[in-house]
Amino acid sequence: MESGPVVALVGAGAVARSLAHALGQVGVPIAAVLSRSESSARALSEEVGAPLWGCVGQRALPRITDLFIAVPDGELASVAASLKAPSWEGVWVAHMSGALTARELDSLRERGAITCSFHPMQSFLRERISSFSGIYIGVEGDPEAVARAVWWAERLGARAVLVPPEAKGLYHIAGILASNYLIALLGVAQEVLAGLDVRGERAFALLQPLVRGALENAEALGDPERALSGPIRRGDVLTLQRHGQVLAERLPHLIPLYVAMGIETVRIAVRKGYLEPERAQAVLAELERILRWDPSEESLP
Repeated sequence: MESGPVVALVGAGAVARSLAHALGQVGVPIAAVLSRSESSARALSEEVGAPLWGCVGQRALPRITDLFIAVPDGELASVAASLKAPSWEGVWVAHMSGALTARELDSLRERGAITCSFHPMQSFLRERISSFSGIYIGVEGDPEAVARAVWWAERLGARAVLVPPEAKGLYHIAGILASNYLIALLGVAQEVLAGLDVRGERAFALLQPLVRGALENAEALGDPERALSGPIRRGDVLTLQRHGQVLAERLPHLIPLYVAMGIETVRIAVRKGYLEPERAQAVLAELERILRWDPSEESLP
């Protein structure tokens, strides 16, 4: 577009904040910032030097070409329905939910907007700015809106990946497993290290090179499954027995998680040819023994 996009941003949380900074970094000004809370909208508008437009639904947006909506999933449809504009005809509107489809924007589509979902596969926190450069953005929706979404992804230094609407749930689950659950696993590992009286930053410092090394191995090999290491890959049942005994004595609430992760690790090890089926059965049998542990007994069954 010769004159460039005229962009408004609905939302002032972690995702919206990083997006606002990303737009600024590629020279795209924001014509209006609005949110469900005027105070949060004001804070973001002042931070990025964009006009404050107040609360959602309070007044009509200025004339815009593009609108990003970054609000909680449960409020997306109602927020979209409450938005006002001089005209929605041809306005590109994208929501940034990973789980929901463009159908959440049907109220705007019926008024002439072209709609899509535009989800950055990135981790966002209020405490820091996350980059859009080099990440993937899942897009789906109206064909015309998707084409515009691909353009926006490239403008932000990202890469678009087309996600069929019926597969949006799978796409989001993959992201949760790779990000949120990774953090949860690190939290569990720190809990285990507390038994050595290694806690907090010291515990994380101990784990960090291990985590980084695993990610670097996966990147070097081009396949996380090829980077698998450890006792299950080796079929080391004796080590699993020792782990089970320690968990039973010290951290019994972690047994279901340990076993569930172990079973998935067996599947990978067999799939990649690291573990022969007969040895895999022995590993699975030991994991089942650990899971069946009875706290009234002195040792594992």
